[in-house]
Amino acid sequence: MSTNQPADRIAEENAARLTAHALDQLQGRERDEAAASLAAPDADNARRIVHETRAIAEALRTARDEELRSPDSPARSQDLRRMIVASLASGSVPSF
Repeated sequence: MSTNQPADRIAEENAARLTAHALDQLQGRERDEAAASLAAPDADNARRIVHETRAIAEALRTARDEELRSPDSPARSQDLRRMIVASLASGSVPSF
Protein backbone atom coordinates (compact mmCIF):
# COMPACT_ATOMS: atom_id res chain seq x y z
CA MET A 1 0.00 0.00 0.00
CA SER A 2 1.52 3.31 -1.03
CA THR A 3 0.84 6.61 0.63
CA ASN A 4 1.22 10.02 -0.85
CA GLN A 5 2.33 11.84 2.30
CA PRO A 6 4.76 14.30 0.67
CA ALA A 7 2.15 15.33 -1.89
CA ASP A 8 -0.50 15.65 0.84
CA ARG A 9 1.84 17.77 2.93
CA ILE A 10 2.61 20.01 -0.03
CA ALA A 11 -1.11 20.38 -0.78
CA GLU A 12 -1.79 21.32 2.85
CA GLU A 13 1.05 23.85 2.83
CA ASN A 14 -0.25 25.37 -0.41
CA ALA A 15 -3.78 25.59 1.02
CA ALA A 16 -2.44 27.29 4.16
CA ARG A 17 -0.42 29.74 2.03
CA LEU A 18 -3.46 30.55 -0.13
CA THR A 19 -5.58 31.10 2.97
CA ALA A 20 -2.94 33.37 4.50
CA HIS A 21 -2.74 35.30 1.23
CA ALA A 22 -6.52 35.63 1.01
CA LEU A 23 -6.64 37.02 4.54
CA ASP A 24 -3.74 39.44 3.88
CA GLN A 25 -1.53 37.73 6.44
CA LEU A 26 1.56 37.41 4.24
CA GLN A 27 4.29 40.01 4.01
CA GLY A 28 7.32 40.71 1.89
CA ARG A 29 8.70 37.86 -0.17
CA GLU A 30 5.97 35.41 0.86
CA ARG A 31 3.26 37.81 -0.33
CA ASP A 32 5.12 38.45 -3.60
CA GLU A 33 5.57 34.71 -4.23
CA ALA A 34 1.89 34.01 -3.54
CA ALA A 35 0.81 36.81 -5.88
CA ALA A 36 3.14 35.56 -8.60
CA SER A 37 1.87 32.00 -8.31
CA LEU A 38 -1.73 33.24 -8.53
CA ALA A 39 -0.87 35.14 -11.71
CA ALA A 40 0.19 31.95 -13.47
CA PRO A 41 -2.11 30.86 -16.32
CA ASP A 42 -2.75 27.47 -14.70
CA ALA A 43 -3.70 28.89 -11.27
CA ASP A 44 -7.48 29.01 -11.82
CA ASN A 45 -8.17 26.67 -8.90
CA ALA A 46 -5.87 28.62 -6.58
CA ARG A 47 -7.55 31.90 -7.57
CA ARG A 48 -10.96 30.33 -6.91
CA ILE A 49 -9.83 29.23 -3.45
CA VAL A 50 -8.55 32.73 -2.63
CA HIS A 51 -11.80 34.30 -3.90
CA GLU A 52 -13.96 31.90 -1.87
CA THR A 53 -11.83 32.35 1.26
CA ARG A 54 -12.16 36.13 1.01
CA ALA A 55 -15.92 35.86 0.47
CA ILE A 56 -16.34 33.60 3.48
CA ALA A 57 -14.20 35.89 5.64
CA GLU A 58 -16.31 38.86 4.57
CA ALA A 59 -19.52 36.94 5.34
CA LEU A 60 -18.20 36.12 8.79
CA ARG A 61 -17.25 39.76 9.40
CA THR A 62 -20.71 40.83 8.26
CA ALA A 63 -22.37 38.32 10.57
CA ARG A 64 -20.21 39.43 13.48
CA ASP A 65 -20.91 43.10 12.82
CA GLU A 66 -24.62 42.41 12.50
CA GLU A 67 -24.62 40.53 15.77
CA LEU A 68 -22.73 43.34 17.50
CA ARG A 69 -25.20 45.93 16.18
CA SER A 70 -28.24 43.86 17.16
CA PRO A 71 -27.44 41.91 20.32
CA ASP A 72 -31.18 41.71 21.04
CA SER A 73 -31.79 39.93 17.74
CA PRO A 74 -30.53 36.37 18.23
CA ALA A 75 -32.85 35.09 15.49
CA ARG A 76 -31.06 37.21 12.88
CA SER A 77 -27.68 36.02 14.14
CA GLN A 78 -28.83 32.42 13.92
CA ASP A 79 -30.08 33.01 10.37
CA LEU A 80 -26.69 34.43 9.36
CA ARG A 81 -24.86 31.52 10.97
CA ARG A 82 -27.08 29.01 9.15
CA MET A 83 -26.47 30.79 5.82
CA ILE A 84 -22.71 30.74 6.35
CA VAL A 85 -22.63 27.08 7.41
CA ALA A 86 -24.82 26.10 4.46
CA SER A 87 -22.56 28.04 2.09
CA LEU A 88 -19.46 26.39 3.50
CA ALA A 89 -21.04 22.95 3.21
CA SER A 90 -22.11 23.50 -0.39
CA GLY A 91 -18.94 25.27 -1.48
CA SER A 92 -20.86 28.35 -2.58
CA VAL A 93 -20.29 31.96 -1.65
CA PRO A 94 -22.89 33.39 0.75
CA SER A 95 -24.90 36.41 -0.33
CA PHE A 96 -26.65 38.79 2.02
